[in-house]
Amino acid sequence: AFTVGVCKYLSSLGIEVSFISAVSSSALTLATWVAEGLKTDKLESDNKRLDSLGDNFIFPKQYLKLAFHLRDNSLFGNDGLLAIINGRKDCGITGIDVDKLINSKIELRIAVRNETTEESLTISNQDQRFKKDPQIIKLYLQATSSPMGLLPPVKIGKDFYSDGMYPELDGAFEAGCDTIFIVENGDCKLKCVWYD
Repeated sequence: AFTVGVCKYLSSLGIEVSFISAVSSSALTLATWVAEGLKTDKLESDNKRLDSLGDNFIFPKQYLKLAFHLRDNSLFGNDGLLAIINGRKDCGITGIDVDKLINSKIELRIAVRNETTEESLTISNQDQRFKKDPQIIKLYLQATSSPMGLLPPVKIGKDFYSDGMYPELDGAFEAGCDTIFIVENGDCKLKCVWYD
């Protein structure tokens, strides 16, 4: 909800956005925002729908007992997360339009962690492999939203990926961005620092 509010505020200011770096669940919100041309109607309606479904939709409590019994590699399953990414009609969630996302002029970089090689990497919605197979970007969106231990890692190719934990800013500097907003969803103890 916090990231939706930030998107709505930035849209209301008419700020021209050319580059976004995202990680974790904020990547889903920002991917939708980019796919929708920085309009927030879909973000707001999806967010209200998710609020009405409750926390149990993404983190079902009944799975905890099952995961402990099975000695699974995560506390929760992916059903709720996949519904947000792919859509699920019975819940009124439409999913992320990946065709619009990969064809957007706004670059969205998503941070993931390769659990197999223990390396962090960043992928871009403008990567040419997504034009050939748009469904692959959904796997990276799922991975960046899968904190290790809470949700299972995502297999992409022969490696497993999870939440990248930290977005990168190098791309913003490389893209020549003259203003950078850093949005922290948690209890941020960082001080605001402006760079020119």
